[in-house]
Amino acid sequence: MKKITGSLIAFFIVFLSEAQTVTYSPCTDSLYVALKKKPLSEMNEREFNYFSQKDKECSTFMLLKQQEQKSNEVIRQQQAETDKIIKDSKKSASKGIARWFLGWGVILGVIYFVAKLL
Repeated sequence: MKKITGSLIAFFIVFLSEAQTVTYSPCTDSLYVALKKKPLSEMNEREFNYFSQKDKECSTFMLLKQQEQKSNEVIRQQQAETDKIIKDSKKSASKGIARWFLGWGVILGVIYFVAKLL
């Protein structure tokens, strides 16, 4: 029973977290969309107030969405730069290690050659 309860809890946690990722957009509100098509002169006061409220919400939503996209682009650029730096440093490190071994190999080879001569 505990296993089933734990599984159900895990399912609902995953389900609810996925459900929260869907963002409500006031710009797609069905009444707002219908009122956008209607001339202002034909709207009654209640429709106009609703339209004005949703229009402000839509403008704010679009502004925040643009800022989020710019922020995500900056993050992607920074990640690409970081990845390039890491890649370059790995190349540099491997070249440095290769040079170190090559240098010591030459030194040890010279010592061995000199020791053979003596």
